[in-house]
Amino acid sequence: IRSPLSALSSIVNQIQNVPENQRLILRSSINRISDIANTLLTRAKEQKTQDAAATSSASSEPIKLSVELLPALIDSLVSEKRVQFRDKIGVDIEADLVNSYGAFANINSTELQRLLSNTINNAIEASPESKGKIVVAVRKLEDGSVLLKVTDNGKGIPNHILDKLGQMGVTHGKDGTQSGYGLGVYHAKKTIESFGGKFEIQTQEGAGTTILMTLPPAPTP
Repeated sequence: IRSPLSALSSIVNQIQNVPENQRLILRSSINRISDIANTLLTRAKEQKTQDAAATSSASSEPIKLSVELLPALIDSLVSEKRVQFRDKIGVDIEADLVNSYGAFANINSTELQRLLSNTINNAIEASPESKGKIVVAVRKLEDGSVLLKVTDNGKGIPNHILDKLGQMGVTHGKDGTQSGYGLGVYHAKKTIESFGGKFEIQTQEGAGTTILMTLPPAPTP
């Protein structure tokens, strides 16, 4: 994976007739794929070491965290998702960065972008007839904590499904498919909790779903 990514990165830097905003999205996408590939490689090596030592109960090292400015991260991700789903003309993806000034959080940016990307994908897949609006908002709260909110106006989630979401193997989405909220929710909940945060789902059938992720205060670099 990393080999063709290096070639793509080299080509992107030499492209002259592509608008700068599109080149920025290309670079951001290449960097994210590279980060994910490196993470997979590291985890594979850790697993191989554990298997060789026959320590099935051993756990991998916790992911590394760093203080990041969330508005910039969210803005870049939303731009990327707009390009990814540009063929879905009925879907509007927006970033709401009002009251996000100084919204720093101690996170792993690769993991956070991955879970947010999955959450947006789920919201789009669960939207009826590929029409709807998804808003990713960042808010710095009075106590210094940061609220990440992903809102859609799709068909919502039934209560009997909502009670089980966040558990491995439980999914809810488009009829007859495995798309929609499910494994992504499980991963998102575990990831946010690993950052010391809280994960919550608010939903109403026929009115949409809101994912709330609250991250603890972090010192400004």
